[in-house]
Amino acid sequence: MEEKKSNSEFLGNMVKEVKREVQTILNADEALKASETRYRRLFEAAEDGILILDADTGEVTDVNPFLIKMLGYSYAEIVGKKLWEIGPFKDREECKAVFQGLQRQGYARYEDLPLETHDGQLIAVEFVSNIYSVNDARVIQCNIRNITERKQAEDALSKAKNELENLVKNRTQELMNANQALELESEEHKLVEKHLRESEQELLQLSSRLTTAQEEERKRVALELHDEISSKLAGLKFAMEKRLIQTPEPSEQERIKLEDFINTLKDTMTSIRRIMVNLRPAMIDDLGLLPTINWQCREFQKTYENLTIEKEIDIEEEDIPDHLKIIIFRIIQEAMNNIAKHSQANQLRLSLKRIKAEIELLVEDNGLGFEVVKGSHDLVKNQGLGIIGIKDRIRHSGGTFSIKSLKGKGTVIRATWPDVT
Repeated sequence: MEEKKSNSEFLGNMVKEVKREVQTILNADEALKASETRYRRLFEAAEDGILILDADTGEVTDVNPFLIKMLGYSYAEIVGKKLWEIGPFKDREECKAVFQGLQRQGYARYEDLPLETHDGQLIAVEFVSNIYSVNDARVIQCNIRNITERKQAEDALSKAKNELENLVKNRTQELMNANQALELESEEHKLVEKHLRESEQELLQLSSRLTTAQEEERKRVALELHDEISSKLAGLKFAMEKRLIQTPEPSEQERIKLEDFINTLKDTMTSIRRIMVNLRPAMIDDLGLLPTINWQCREFQKTYENLTIEKEIDIEEEDIPDHLKIIIFRIIQEAMNNIAKHSQANQLRLSLKRIKAEIELLVEDNGLGFEVVKGSHDLVKNQGLGIIGIKDRIRHSGGTFSIKSLKGKGTVIRATWPDVT
């Protein structure tokens, strides 16, 4: 009985051991299948081209989709053929040499290998291959990466680097030459600066004389319009009116023609008077600047009824140099026109004062404003000709110009001249 029991226990243990071994094999088989599944997924999804070769024959046993897309050859055109029989590698003796080297050394790498795709496009690839064992059989895995874009970028970068180095070299030499030239021409440079300052002063004086000449010419033309054209038109108007009165019982058609002609003469005389005032207001010569400013404000108010004008005049007529009177008037005239055209303001403030050793003119509005770019001088971004004209008149007459403006907050133009009376 004891011997039978012992045999039974032995057989039971043997069965348990076999079951454990079978389960271990089954687990290993499942793990292998899972591993193969993961490998296949990686193989199929890899973004590098992959070739699997028989290490003994060089025959391709598998190829992943990425390489098929890269080279443009079908699965059937690649699998089952030796490496040197595939289109991109076909009839290339170096492929056979690479394969033989792989068999000996187990590894091969090419940093930049040119390949031609099925559609004839030449690409650059990085080729890495090695040998490993699978189920006691040796296989070769070739990883092929398209580096065409990278190579183009590297070539472009290398070219740019060379160009930059040459540019730096050339500029460095230019700077050295320039420094040498500056050292040699230091005294000449100082002399040039002196001449530039003198030329600038002469230019200012010339501009001032030009402005004066322009105003004199305006005055002459205005006088000629008054003495020649206006008087002749007035005489012609008087003659037509006299004819209309003295013609006994003119026909309706003749009366209408004479009246139309007389009205045309009146309109023309009004236009000429306006041109004369714009050219040179006679009032500034006859009465002075301050009455002319008051007249200009009244006329401006008539045209722009919605714009309120506030004047602050704190200077005597005799305190204003004669050559500045027309300059100040033109600046006020241009500034007011700019405000009316562009600012959408409803308030305008005009100030002319004598402050210590200066004559100060301010023209301020509460309009839209604009962007002022700050620098060594106040500059108006996208400034119009009006502001430029004002700035030039002030500068050419020996004054200083500044402008302050904020969007939605209005604008202030300030001009000052040294009091030389």
